Amino acid sequence: MPAFRCIRAPLTRTIVPGICIFVFVNTADHRTHVAFLANIALHSRARHNGGSSVLRTSMILILLSVIVILVFVHVTAMAACARLLGVAVTRIGYGIGPAILDFGLVRIAPLPLGGYVRLAMSTDGPKRPPADRTFDTQPRWKRVLLLLAGPAVLLALGCGLLGLEAGPAFARGFGQFVAGALGPFETAQAQLQASRVWVDGHALPAVVGMGACKMAAFQLLPFIGSNGVQAVATLLPAGVARMPVHVRLRPALIALGFVLPLGWLLALLVAAFA
Repeated sequence: MPAFRCIRAPLTRTIVPGICIFVFVNTADHRTHVAFLANIALHSRARHNGGSSVLRTSMILILLSVIVILVFVHVTAMAACARLLGVAVTRIGYGIGPAILDFGLVRIAPLPLGGYVRLAMSTDGPKRPPADRTFDTQPRWKRVLLLLAGPAVLLALGCGLLGLEAGPAFARGFGQFVAGALGPFETAQAQLQASRVWVDGHALPAVVGMGACKMAAFQLLPFIGSNGVQAVATLLPAGVARMPVHVRLRPALIALGFVLPLGWLLALLVAAFA
């Protein structure tokens, strides 16, 4: 029976994959995937060509605002779902780095680029809560529901802010992440150029909604550590993890977890310094 002690928001494991969540926003072209973060690179280049540094600063502030909002929503949703399902929460972390504020179960760190929810486990020792409140002893459906709570709330937020646009934006996000990572010099660059137009033409709530849809899709991609993979692993019988097919798939899932951030990091660096 797989058990996951710590359920993390997307941006915690590495900064780059989390930031890539904002890489894709919707345009008229259904194959288009454009980068929110790339606005920083494009405005940076514009500044060197006589563009406004104030505009570049404003885009950085928008990016940080979206990240903070979505990380807060994701972490809080997971913690609230755990409480509602009767699972004890031992720590709620907002941000990355050393703690600057620590009160009760909540830990706040200076870099708002991720977070986590630490759940009580039956192996926690003498201070653990009663067995019926530990995560690894819960019925399978509860564990799956808890693992999918963060992406589900993000998608709901996207629907509330984008309306009918949210569904297609979410659905296209899966392929967009992979295609952009595999084509950092052509596919990704073409879409990075379009991002400035989209973001400049939409208010912050719409950008937050788009980011929420793409973050939800990112968390369901098949790479080791994603909410989607953890949920599927929870549904599988305990012996499946030792079966040959699963063993063969694991390296591919790990590789995808590296390809996604590295491909988009390369795309962003090319856009910034071209």
